[in-house]
Amino acid sequence: EPKWKDYRTQLSILLVLALPALALTYSRSAWFGFVLGFFFISVWAMRDRRVIVATSLAVGSIALYLAFTGLVVNRLIDVSDQSISERFFEAFSYARWQGEYSGFGRVYWMLLTPLEVIPASPIFGHGPATFGGGAVAALGNSEVYDELGLPFGVYGTEGYIDNNWFSLWGETGTLGFGLYLWIYIALFLTCIRVWRKSKDPLTRALAIGTAATMISIAFNAVLGTNLEVRTLASYLWVFPAIVIVQADRENLL
Repeated sequence: EPKWKDYRTQLSILLVLALPALALTYSRSAWFGFVLGFFFISVWAMRDRRVIVATSLAVGSIALYLAFTGLVVNRLIDVSDQSISERFFEAFSYARWQGEYSGFGRVYWMLLTPLEVIPASPIFGHGPATFGGGAVAALGNSEVYDELGLPFGVYGTEGYIDNNWFSLWGETGTLGFGLYLWIYIALFLTCIRVWRKSKDPLTRALAIGTAATMISIAFNAVLGTNLEVRTLASYLWVFPAIVIVQADRENLL
């Protein structure tokens, strides 16, 4: 936004400080979520050719890194002393995916939820606190798992399945899951509409930033229980609400 160009130096410093902090979380979900949100704003919204060129150079650099280091991506597994680069590439490792399936990890539940859990109660689901989320883990409620002959969540002991979307689908069924998606998508599209129509630079920046964040968190929820994380979940709903209030003041809705 043109108004914020006067603050480019301060914002650049903030970005430089934030990126190492993001890297040191060792959370690939956070890394990829940030990249998705970043590309949504810079490429889709702003049509910034510099980002496209930089991305091409980055992909080339990754290819050269793999060629010269001899790193075999398909054999990488999760170990405690991984470097940041190994942590990144492990996300694409076949050995990691195979281990997650055989160890009842995310990959196992990505397959078994639509194959076993949903067909057992496809419309209305199995009910709240019965499958895949933090509540079933906290309560130790294994009833649905026992009925279906499935292990109790990830590793067979934890209760949750590290996938909020499939947890919602299993608990609320296709009907509840569809309604939740409808709300989520409606808020996302509202943010896009406000970004396009608003004349206020703060509202525009907030709207497109919130939309990008919703993309990021939607991806995060495929790999964890992010929709249930207390602070993050609160922000997820508060920021679209602020966008709607700002839009209402400008009569955009």
